[in-house]
Amino acid sequence: RPLYTEGALLGLLPDALGEEAPDDWSWSPGQRVPILAPKSLLVAYNRGFAPANDLPRLTEKAAIGLRLTLVGLGADGQRAQLPAEIVGAVHYGGELAGIVPLAVVTHLEEQLSASVEGTYSSALVQGSVGASPTDLMDSIRSLGWGVEEVGGAIRQLSLALSAINLAVRLAGGVLACAALLLLAQVHSMLLYQRSRDFQVLRTLGTSSRHLAALLAVEVGVAAGTAVILGIVLGSGLASLITQAVNLRLSEALGIDLHLSATLPASLLPWLLLGGPLLALLASATAIKNSVSGPPLQD
Repeated sequence: RPLYTEGALLGLLPDALGEEAPDDWSWSPGQRVPILAPKSLLVAYNRGFAPANDLPRLTEKAAIGLRLTLVGLGADGQRAQLPAEIVGAVHYGGELAGIVPLAVVTHLEEQLSASVEGTYSSALVQGSVGASPTDLMDSIRSLGWGVEEVGGAIRQLSLALSAINLAVRLAGGVLACAALLLLAQVHSMLLYQRSRDFQVLRTLGTSSRHLAALLAVEVGVAAGTAVILGIVLGSGLASLITQAVNLRLSEALGIDLHLSATLPASLLPWLLLGGPLLALLASATAIKNSVSGPPLQD
């Protein structure tokens, strides 16, 4: 059934969209207007507009190809109609703006006599791709314009994902330390059970310092191996969990999400060096006791 709604158009050049720009992002009068729907707009539609108007929710793939008519209204009653089609969904933009080539906005301004020399209508602030929304809002406010705070479903999703990310990092750190301490305890028990072997080595002339160095290497290698295996197994498990989360969120929000589990490169050296070091510190007392016993007597 026919669907009518009000909205805003955001006219952009291909450079502003960066890698998300379609192969042909141009328009001239007589052609159908290509529209890129912000993913946050699809979320707002699926979570609010569709349930309120008894309409079906749209997935990202279902939205692509939908045809509609853009109707612009001028101050003096002028009307301008343009055929349009949704050609994709992007992360750029906000909940209220459909993204079109800049030439479309310029054309509508001319048709509706809405372009005023010396004023900005198509662009207020020139920002780079990925610019901070807070910085952009501050720039717009400096021109005397009012700006609404970023909100809506997409902000709630972002905050939820940030909270999950922080919780996973904290839980992972606690589990990693607990696992390494448990490994150190296991080594301590094994060292205690091998105390007679160490006494034999002492009797054969092995110095305490040399024996302690060998045990330290043994503990360090075992801990390093455990860290590497933990990273590999953890990465595989995180990948499976992320795929399940992507599927559930995509079904709930109606957009294709591509969340990925990542391990910061700067964290790898700390894991590979800090893990064995923590195990060595926890095993230091056991190593000292193992090499300080007296040699076997005749």
